[in-house]
Amino acid sequence: MKSVAYYQKLVERAWNKSEKWRKEAKDVWKTYNDERRFNVLYSNTELLLGALAGNSPKPVIRVRFAKQNGGTDPEKNLSRVAAEAAERAIVYNNDQFDLRQETHAAVLEALLSGRGVLRVSYEPQIVRQTVSRPLIAPSGATVGETEETVEHIGEQKVTLQSVAFDAFLCADAQRWEEVWWVAFRHLMDKEELKEKFGSAAENAPLAYREENDPQDKRCVRELAEVWELWDKRERTVVFFVKDYSKPLSREEDPYGLAGFFPLVRPLQFVQGRDLSPVPEYRLYRKTALELTRIAKRMDDLVTNIRANALYAGEFKDELEALNNAEDNTAIPVGASFGEIAAKGGLAALVAEYPNQGKTQVLSVLEQRKQSTLSEIYEITGIADILRGASDPAETAQAQRIKGQFGSIRLKARQQAVQYFIRDAFRLCAELVCEHFTLENLRRVSGLVLPTRAQKEEGLSARQMGRPLPGPVAQLVQKPAWEDVLGVLRTDRLRACTLEVESSSTAFDETQEDKEARLTLFKTTSDLLNAALPFMQANPEFIDAVKANVLFAVDAFPQSRVLKEAYENAFAAWEARVKAPKPAQPTPEQMLAQAEQLKAQAEIMTAQARAAEAQVKLAQAGEKIKLDRAKLIKDTQKDAAELALKRQETAIDALKG
Repeated sequence: MKSVAYYQKLVERAWNKSEKWRKEAKDVWKTYNDERRFNVLYSNTELLLGALAGNSPKPVIRVRFAKQNGGTDPEKNLSRVAAEAAERAIVYNNDQFDLRQETHAAVLEALLSGRGVLRVSYEPQIVRQTVSRPLIAPSGATVGETEETVEHIGEQKVTLQSVAFDAFLCADAQRWEEVWWVAFRHLMDKEELKEKFGSAAENAPLAYREENDPQDKRCVRELAEVWELWDKRERTVVFFVKDYSKPLSREEDPYGLAGFFPLVRPLQFVQGRDLSPVPEYRLYRKTALELTRIAKRMDDLVTNIRANALYAGEFKDELEALNNAEDNTAIPVGASFGEIAAKGGLAALVAEYPNQGKTQVLSVLEQRKQSTLSEIYEITGIADILRGASDPAETAQAQRIKGQFGSIRLKARQQAVQYFIRDAFRLCAELVCEHFTLENLRRVSGLVLPTRAQKEEGLSARQMGRPLPGPVAQLVQKPAWEDVLGVLRTDRLRACTLEVESSSTAFDETQEDKEARLTLFKTTSDLLNAALPFMQANPEFIDAVKANVLFAVDAFPQSRVLKEAYENAFAAWEARVKAPKPAQPTPEQMLAQAEQLKAQAEIMTAQARAAEAQVKLAQAGEKIKLDRAKLIKDTQKDAAELALKRQETAIDALKG
């Protein structure tokens, strides 16, 4: 374990080495905000900032190699759901802070100071809750209750933060992969130290003086210069204060990132032999200063140019009348007209202020100003078309060609910004996937997925023949949350399954991409419309037509997905066309089939007649049953009536 003194020496050595650059970067920022006659640095920076960071990128997480044929449907479904869950979680997380402001600040730092840094921070909310638990005696009996404080993770947030040029240091290296430590500088007052580090910072010196107004001592703040150093070799993070021998805190690999550092490679537009930042303004500082001098001289000349004149006092009334007259007005002057004409006319009477030399110098300075501006634009790669300057006589095609050639260097810069933001999104995705709890992932993603127990219960019920309600049956078909977390939590599975990108697009490629896609669509449609009938009539040309279509599609860089689909379609077409067809029957076979069909028809007719006879027989038997029942009923009725009459006769005989 390295000592605090060791880390202090590392930071001190790197701080002293970068002192010249920090002073230069500070001057560049001052020039950027300076009030001057012609601030070309501000103009160039704002133009480039809008072109490089004008979009608000969003993370796009896709299934890697999604169009490949390998894998089963459950595996593909699991990959798709895992990608969707991760993307939703990261989009929600990024909406919780001002992502656009932070990315703009990092790009602006790269344009001015020569290096832009975006660091990622993981901020879990620790919730403390008091719960009651039974107090168990040694005998096992409950003798009461006790209260204890339980901690659990509440809200979780991952943020991106731009780091100022004077708040970041790193190890000397030729390549970023060789950097083994980075450090971030924090200025904290006594209350902030106590809140973050507790008693460990009780005796930390407040040696840094922040003076917002040197003339007012009440504006001076006493702060501690705290350094947060990430040691990649020991995978340790150490907080310490300059000139204080005790560490404020030490933690082993707090984030568990694959690359350890909480940042991606810093953004640098001007590359040197090593990672030392180079402000772009350094490349044209002298030219910009010359432009400032030219602008100042022009301003002085314009200030000294006068529209005044001297004239002969004896003709004061006539000259005042001339100056005050409206256009197309003739002024009578009487006898003085002859005197004016004799002295050489009005031009001889008025001596104008001598401005001719100044206007000539002003014209030369204007030409020099334009040439100096052109030199600056050539150094920075800012073309006329990017500044909105164009010749009305040029055709649209000519302006488009100028824009394409003028934006070559700008495209390279914008690609660097896109990869910079994409890599930052990958860090956010790694932290979200590794640290967000199941409850938080479920909440922020909004996905409805079963747990593994719910899914197993549903599958068991289905195997036992029990019907499942519609929503439950659909839920069982989805992957379980535990399986999704298994993909997101495992570095190897996540890297092989998911691909994290940015939604940013290259400068001036939108229209070209649309035209290329439309051309590809028209080309393939025309080819297939002509090829399908031809292949239907001439199946032996399937391979040749397939080769022609794929040869044409290969000319378009966006055709990879279509090419795979066409290959599958041609394979299916070829399999269907080349499948063996059943042999045609001979005349004897056809006659035998006809006789067989005739015999089958006669058998079916006989069976139908037999069935009809059985139906009629059944109907006759049913009728006999009904007649017998009716006869029995009538006989019983007659017997009852006869018995009744006999009783009546017997009664009458007894009475008589």
